[in-house]
Amino acid sequence: MIAKITFNDKSSDDLGLILTTFEPQPPTPNIIKIPVPYMNGSYDFSRLYGEQTYSERTILCKLQLVTKSRSMLYAKYSEVLEWLLESGKSKLIYSDEAGLYYTARVETPPSWEMVKTTGIFDFEFIAYPFKYGKNLEGTDIWDTFNFETDTLQTNTFNIIVTKTIELQNYSAIKIVPSIICSTAMAVIKSGITYSFPTGTSKNFGFMLGKGLNSLIINGTGNIKFEWQREVF
Repeated sequence: MIAKITFNDKSSDDLGLILTTFEPQPPTPNIIKIPVPYMNGSYDFSRLYGEQTYSERTILCKLQLVTKSRSMLYAKYSEVLEWLLESGKSKLIYSDEAGLYYTARVETPPSWEMVKTTGIFDFEFIAYPFKYGKNLEGTDIWDTFNFETDTLQTNTFNIIVTKTIELQNYSAIKIVPSIICSTAMAVIKSGITYSFPTGTSKNFGFMLGKGLNSLIINGTGNIKFEWQREVF
């Protein structure tokens, strides 16, 4: 199967393009150093809030366009430019990375090389530093389940008065999940209590750390935790 990209719900195949290069570059850590007068070295505040942050990542991309005539090549050229530049920040899927996607945009017009009736677009996507999982964690979709990277876990719980649960966050970073409650619930994590109303809500102070998270749920009803995995 020939590799392709899908950007803003349109595939490179749809435009008759051949993907020849797709090279995601690793995100760069945000290094925050403050020099202090009369002191050797500097203070490193990169993990001031407990977690390393990263700048946007670059994805090098090259697409080839083969047509039957120069006039068709110029017409397709305009169509491809509109696809890349007018989409804004959109979902970017690379066919060889199953179950994952980027959010990205093209900020600089592609370079364009033309040889007879063949054209080559050379450009960069600027993307959020992490890839997202296509499915919510806890979703059991066997048609797309990857036994090497995906995991099975329950993210919906029936609570009667109180219950201790465990959730695994396989992301590379802490995640703020959406909490869906049938009645008002209290979630205790690391000794701190977070209150969630009936319905769907988020509390940006409540985060699932990387790895195993042990939580105490107080209330009576159903509670569901929804989030997408974020990985390098």
